[in-house]
Amino acid sequence: MAYLITINNNIYRIAANDTEKNEMNVEYPPYVAHQISDADYLKLKANTAFAEISNGNVVVNNITDSEEPSQKNLQDYHQGLIQNFHNFLIPRNENKSIYSTVETYKNYLSNLDYSTLTFPINSSWEKYCEDNSITYVNPLQLP
Repeated sequence: MAYLITINNNIYRIAANDTEKNEMNVEYPPYVAHQISDADYLKLKANTAFAEISNGNVVVNNITDSEEPSQKNLQDYHQGLIQNFHNFLIPRNENKSIYSTVETYKNYLSNLDYSTLTFPINSSWEKYCEDNSITYVNPLQLP
């Protein structure tokens, strides 16, 4: 079972399992861990859906109209991801279950040759990674 973690009905993080949920640096309450299906988790991770809290329930809706990033927009997006991952990759987080995956993905993004990509990529970057068997991390997964 996966989780959507919220505070004040705003989405904070996603977690694939109990281990990742328990590794978040939050206290329950005021944070709330809503159980979601693995399928909904994967949609949120791939940025092909968004979640809303309605009357205390999680509603996950598919994104039907998404902007296809240009090379410049994708490079800017990746720079933001790299910075987030850099901030996470500190010694006190070495024991987190997602640490090595974040480190590997950060290195992949840092060395990505954009000339090997065909634009537009026709999906979110995360969905592109999924479709091309690239192990990736959504920033919502970071504890």
